[in-house]
Parts: sequence; C-alpha cells; structure tokens
Amino acid sequence: MLSELILIKKNDFSFILAGNYLNTERLEQLINLKFSEKSINVLREQLRKIKAESRLREKLFSWLVLHALLGATNNADLIIKYDNNGKPTAVFEGKKINISLSHKKELLAVISSNNKTVATDIEMISEKILRIKQKFANKKELFFAENLKEENRKEILTKIWSAKETLFKLWEKGNLDFRENLNVCIDSQGTVGNINFNEKNIEVKIKQKEIEAENRKFILSWALNSN
Repeated sequence: MLSELILIKKNDFSFILAGNYLNTERLEQLINLKFSEKSINVLREQLRKIKAESRLREKLFSWLVLHALLGATNNADLIIKYDNNGKPTAVFEGKKINISLSHKKELLAVISSNNKTVATDIEMISEKILRIKQKFANKKELFFAENLKEENRKEILTKIWSAKETLFKLWEKGNLDFRENLNVCIDSQGTVGNINFNEKNIEVKIKQKEIEAENRKFILSWALNSN
C-alpha cells in the first residue's frame, strides 16, 4: 500500500517518508477499511473544506501513512486534528500523540512521538531557492552560501530553508521572523538551528538528508524537542 522510502523507529520517536502513487478512489477504499466510523466522520468533515483533488489525496494519504507508522490495525480509532495555527496532533485510542507532517510533490514525511515535540519538513532543490533566498536567509547564511558553486549553493540554501521550516514548526507559537529569529549553521558535523525570541535562545539539532525520487532531489529535515 505504501511506497516507503525511509522508516526510522526509535524509543522516543518514529519517522517515515512515503510516496503517494494511489488514486483518490483507492485511497478512500483503504480509509474505509482501516479506520473506525468515528474516525472517518472526523476525516469527512475535514475533506468538506478541500476543493483541489491534489489536496484531497494528500489528506487521505497522510491519515493512511500515520496509521501505518503507529502500527494500527483495521477499524482503528485514530484521528488527526488541527489547532488554530494549523498544527496537527493525533489521537490514537484516546491517547494524544505529537506529530508533524510535510508534503512535497508525491512525497509525505511524518514524524510522531508520545513525549516530545516533533517537526519535519521536505523541500525540493530547484532554481526557485535562488529567487527567494532573501525572504528566509540572514546575512551570515547568505554569505556562507554565496561562496559556493551554484549547484552546491542551491543545496545549502534549500537545507537552510528546510531547517528553518522545521524550527518554525517545532516552536509552535508562530510570530517568528525567519531572518531575525531563526539561525542555521551547517558544517561537517551536521545542522544546528537556533530559535531566538524574547530573550530565549533554544538550540536544536536538526537531522537532514538529501534524497532522490522521480529524478528530482529533495532535502528532508526533522527534529525533536523535549516538552
């Protein structure tokens, strides 16, 4: 059912990257098989607000991938709900589970944890990043990227963008300026992000991986933070 590209299961979190190559009819059939009537009613209410076919497929697929990640059985009492800021949370058999979702093209990344705040993001490496870099990268990050060859520059800028999207989701409170409040450092040891807001300085280690799917390259990011 899932075109699984990456699966990680640890004591404090689970992570999956999957490809959605099913049509809407097949996705709906699987939803009816794997979720309880109560869960399906919640999903239907969410679907009523969606017009685009691509968004419908994304929504259905996200529920199915989370179902697989949590190891749920058929007729599962599992829902995804959203707060006023659009942040998702899962409720599985009455228990709250922290989750984060990210879609790009046919790919979906999902991370879950029972006891930690989690975040994930996926971005495609493309020329677009060179046009929008001023919107998210600060002077130090731009200087670092500009000293690289163009192909490497696109990769690094995409890593910075994806890392900052991950930090923004991890923060959960909104009101962050990507250039002023979020800083990213990338070196041979990996990626480290900092959230600076109202005299708070939170350092976050961000896992990043470059992947290739359908002849396109993507940057995948994920991070955890204690509640």
